[in-house]
Amino acid sequence: MIQVESLHKFYGEVKENNHSVLNGITCEIDTGKWTTVVGPSGSGKTTFLKCLSGIEKISSGEVIFFGEKLSHLSEKANLAIRRKQLSFVFQEYNLIDDLKIVENIAFEHVLTPQIEGLIQKWGIEEILYKFPAECSGGQQQKAAILRALLKGSKVIFCDEPTGALDTKSSIEVVKTFKEVVRENNVTIVMVTHNPLIEQLSDCVITLHDGTIKSYFVNETPKSVEEIPW
Repeated sequence: MIQVESLHKFYGEVKENNHSVLNGITCEIDTGKWTTVVGPSGSGKTTFLKCLSGIEKISSGEVIFFGEKLSHLSEKANLAIRRKQLSFVFQEYNLIDDLKIVENIAFEHVLTPQIEGLIQKWGIEEILYKFPAECSGGQQQKAAILRALLKGSKVIFCDEPTGALDTKSSIEVVKTFKEVVRENNVTIVMVTHNPLIEQLSDCVITLHDGTIKSYFVNETPKSVEEIPW
């Protein structure tokens, strides 16, 4: 579980003149669930994601990551958590252009039987020895998700992972995320502007001007097939 206690984030040296982005956020991100973060542009969604993952230092408050208070950790310990327990999936895919898909997936790791099974299940076999530029957006995003799973991440943070995809590819990717949560007990925290994705989530956090406008627990999240794409 990730616990957030009175989280504030501002930029600037002098408190009276700083730019406040997050203003006293308190919430919990449940383990093995899909939490979606929504809100208008400028509401603090991406900054919230970065603070949760330790990429951005918080100004005050606390983020407790599976019992570890991030503010109490050294930069080295914080980095170790990000490397071993967290992964990030972005709109841009973040694959290495000069490496083939199989090399991107298995970067610094060895393919496991589980990942090999998912490669077949998700239809990635045919592109394993292609370069990212030769693959569709949906295929590249699936490769990025497989890389995160091979790493053994507890949490995958996603910032607009379907933002650059067409409808067909978006459906493939969100279906993949649903499988990841259900079958691997991985926690997903996803920022999105797509209102349809909210219906798939276990929890929806709506931000407005750096505060939580609503915190909705979805007792009956829909399947991908139930969404009117």
